[in-house]
Formats: sequence, structure tokens, C-alpha cells
Amino acid sequence: MVACALLAAAWNYRMHNLSVHKRELERQLRERQALLERATRDAVTGLWNRTAILEILAREIDSARQFSTPLAIVLIDVDHF
Repeated sequence: MVACALLAAAWNYRMHNLSVHKRELERQLRERQALLERATRDAVTGLWNRTAILEILAREIDSARQFSTPLAIVLIDVDHF
């Protein structure tokens, strides 16, 4: 009986620790996603910033080269900067 109680207590302790760890990882993931959003998006318009556009463009160019597919690019300056 004592062994079962100890086993149950150990199990509950482990589950509690895993739950705490899971919440911490989820918090860190949310923070990372928010940081990525701030690093790649314009705060006012919500559109991709220059760095993000250049990274996406490089990826798409590489993909077009790899698969020998045509690629067209259109850039529009909507705010005259």
C-alpha cells in the first residue's frame, strides 16, 4: 500500500513538473513568434519589411532555379519611400 502511495506521489510530482515545463516552452514559443513578427513586419502597415522581402525573394529564386520554373517579380512602392 505504501509503495503504491509513493508511486502515485512520484507520478503526480513528475506530471506536475512536465506541466510546468510545457507551459514554459509554450510561453517561450509565443515570445519567439512575437519577436519574429516584429523583426519581419512593419509596425504600422503590418506588411513585410525589406529584410523579410529579400529573404523570401532569395528563397523563391533558389526554388525557381532548383526546379527550373519561371519566376516573375512585381514590386510596387505604395508609400513613395
